[in-house]
Amino acid sequence: MSASVSVLTGKGYSAIGSVGLMGDNAAAMLAEVFTVSGKTRSQYITGQIYHGHIHDGVQMLDEVVVGCEAEHLFVIHCHGNPILVQAIAELMTRHGGKLIDAETFYAQTLSGTAWAKPTLQKEVAIEQCKAATLEGVAIIQSQIQSGLAAWITKTQAEIEPLSVDAIHSECREILSRSMIARRIIHGVKIVLAGPPNSGKSTLLNALAGSDKAIVSDTAGTTRDWVSAVIKIGSLKVELIDTAGLGENALRETPDQSAQELTRKLLAECDGILYVQDAAAPVSITAHLPLDKPVISIFNKSDLLDLGSAVRPLDAIYISAKTGRNIKAIESAITTCFGALDFDPTKPIVFTARQQQILKKIQTAFSKPKISSLLAELTTQTIL
Repeated sequence: MSASVSVLTGKGYSAIGSVGLMGDNAAAMLAEVFTVSGKTRSQYITGQIYHGHIHDGVQMLDEVVVGCEAEHLFVIHCHGNPILVQAIAELMTRHGGKLIDAETFYAQTLSGTAWAKPTLQKEVAIEQCKAATLEGVAIIQSQIQSGLAAWITKTQAEIEPLSVDAIHSECREILSRSMIARRIIHGVKIVLAGPPNSGKSTLLNALAGSDKAIVSDTAGTTRDWVSAVIKIGSLKVELIDTAGLGENALRETPDQSAQELTRKLLAECDGILYVQDAAAPVSITAHLPLDKPVISIFNKSDLLDLGSAVRPLDAIYISAKTGRNIKAIESAITTCFGALDFDPTKPIVFTARQQQILKKIQTAFSKPKISSLLAELTTQTIL
C-alpha cells in the first residue's frame, strides 16, 4: 500500500491534534512536508521523536512533534485547532495518502505487523494523543527508548547485584518525577484568590493577554468565575478568577454562594495565586487549603513606595495594570510545579496501570517478583 492518513483526535478545539500516517510510502511522504533541525528526513528510527515544522510548499503550517511508532507508522502531533489539523491531513492526501477514519486506522495498526509491539509502546501511542502540550508529547514518546523502557531493561539486566532498597528508591524517584511530568502532559489549574478588589481580574487579563474578566474598581465584581487557558513555559495553565474571599466568607451574605464556589475551586485546583493589594494588604489565608502550593502576589505596586515598604521575602510585587513584573509570576509558576528544565528523557510512568505496577514493585521484596512486575510494565495487555 502507499499510505493511509487519519485524524486521530476528536472534532473541535483541543490542546493537541494528532494525524496518523501509515504505509510503505509514509516516510517518503513525510520527508516532502516535514523539516526537522533545518533538514528533511527520509529515514526514521522506531521509538524516536522528531521536532520540527510541517510546511505546504513555502508556507509553514505548524510546529509539530512527529513520533515514529513503528516501521512505516507515524503520528504527527500539532496544535489543536481543528482547521490546522484538517489542513495537515489534507496536505498528506495531496502527497498520495488515502484518508480513512480513526477507527479503521487503529484497527489496521493494532491487527497488522506495523504495530505488533509491547503494551508500553501502545500506551505511548494512545496517551500522547491526549497530551496538552508538545512538550508532554515529547515526554511520553521518550519513554520508549531513553525513559521507562530503558530503566526497565537496565534494572532487569542488573537485578542480581542491585539491592531491593536501591530498586525501591528508584521507584520513589520515578513516581515523584511522574507527578511533575503529568502536569506538563495534562496541564494545571491555578486559582486566583484573595480579598475583593485586589486586582485578580486585571491580573488574569494581563497573564492571558486579553480582556477575559470584568474589571472594575467596585469590590466584589466577580461573583462567578472566569477562566482563561494559556501556555507558560512547558505548561498548559488554566487560570481561574474567583470571587474575592471576604472576612464574612463563612457567614450568611448575598455572596455566600460565590464564596462557596470559590472554596470548591480552591479545593480542586493544583495551585493558587494569592493576590493582595500591596497598599492595603489583608491576609485571610486561613481560608486556603493547606495541601496546595501558594504563590503570594502583591498587586498595585505602582501605587506604592517600594523603597520604604516592608516586603515579605517570598512575595512577588507586581502591577497588573501596567504589566510590571508579570514575567516573575510566570517564572514562579514553572518553578513551583517543577517544570523548569524538566528532563523528558528520564523515566516516568504516565498511565494508572504503570503507576499501580510501580507501587507494587515498591512493596515487593522478592527479586523474582520484582523482575516479573518489571516485565509486566511492558507486556501486560490493555483491557
